[in-house]
Amino acid sequence: MKLSHPPEQYRQVGLGLDFCDTSPQTHAEMIASGEWSIEDYPDDSGTYPIGLETPAQIPNVEKELVKRGYPPEAMAGILGHNWIDLFKRVWAS
Repeated sequence: MKLSHPPEQYRQVGLGLDFCDTSPQTHAEMIASGEWSIEDYPDDSGTYPIGLETPAQIPNVEKELVKRGYPPEAMAGILGHNWIDLFKRVWAS
């Protein structure tokens, strides 16, 4: 299904999924090795939103957007197409 661009108010929204199942372990290892400092990278384990504690729960974001009545074009943008559009604009220049 080809979707048009999301409405303008949704074009600047995208998921920044920079966590993974090993984040607490990786964090502890990097602090212990001295490569990171606790001041620069405070421990944020356990601070994920309820229902989004692991990458396996990312489909919950789409379910919540549907529940809240977001239009399909906005959901597609938020779930990844806005990033693709940004990359195309930046890398094409």
